[in-house]
Amino acid sequence: MSGSRDDHPFARLLDRLPFFVAAALAVSACAYVLVLLLASVSDDFDYSVISEEERVASVKCVPEVDDSVLTIPAAVGPFWRSYKVVGIESHAFENNESFARLELPDGLRSIGYGTFYGCRRLRSLSLPRSVEEIGDGAFYGCSSLSEVTLSPDMKSMGEYVFERCTGLRRVVVPEGVKVMPRSVFCACSSLSELDLPSSLVSIEPLAFKDCVSLVDVELPLGVRDVGGCSFEMCTSLRRVVIPPLVKGLGVTAFNGCSSLSEVVCLAVEPPPLGSSVFDGISPDAVLFVPAGSADAYRLSPWADYFSAVKEF
Repeated sequence: MSGSRDDHPFARLLDRLPFFVAAALAVSACAYVLVLLLASVSDDFDYSVISEEERVASVKCVPEVDDSVLTIPAAVGPFWRSYKVVGIESHAFENNESFARLELPDGLRSIGYGTFYGCRRLRSLSLPRSVEEIGDGAFYGCSSLSEVTLSPDMKSMGEYVFERCTGLRRVVVPEGVKVMPRSVFCACSSLSELDLPSSLVSIEPLAFKDCVSLVDVELPLGVRDVGGCSFEMCTSLRRVVIPPLVKGLGVTAFNGCSSLSEVVCLAVEPPPLGSSVFDGISPDAVLFVPAGSADAYRLSPWADYFSAVKEF
């Protein structure tokens, strides 16, 4: 006499099939998570522990970069005792010409001074939102760098960070940045588009000197200080707008801007000028000032540079 269907071994196996499927899916999910964990943790990079308690570290260097992409890991050390990467140390990749693209992890907070100095193959750079500080000269001389996306939460940049990045064409400085540091974009000879934030209050000396492709510069309304040589020898610059609260223009601020033909100054009273501020600008340059201010400008040192003063 044959047994019932429920007693058949194959029937019992079918009854347990959902359990086996669920177990297989669970194992697969765990394996996937483990793969992701191992992929985000690297033991190849030299690093310094910043805090054992917080489990954070900074990357020092990698022994060798043999790919066109340099990927900074989200964590370093053995995966069972890893440290979150929050910084890249000074000079870590200085003069390294083996990579063209840089991938930075979310959670990175700081980039040290001279970190990517002279990385001449680097073409593009996108900083994670978490980046708050960039040290002096971090990307100095990255001559192939053509595009930069700065972190919107960035609080400060060091001096000459992007100096001599001769391929850089466009820069958008995020809101919140208050100071354009000394020489920050000096000698960026291809820079033709510059978008400055309304939060900006100071442009330090040499910030945009020798940016020979700049054509039009409108300084944000909150800018009070324009440092010496800040736009010196920007030979393609044709128009500049100076905000109403500016306290003065530094020595040779626009010296040698030979194409400069239109200056709009929004200040009712003529701001003080350092020496040789507008030396070498177009001889036909016109100064536009607020209604009722023309006579004050004609009787000030501004008249040494502009024979035509018009009110708007």
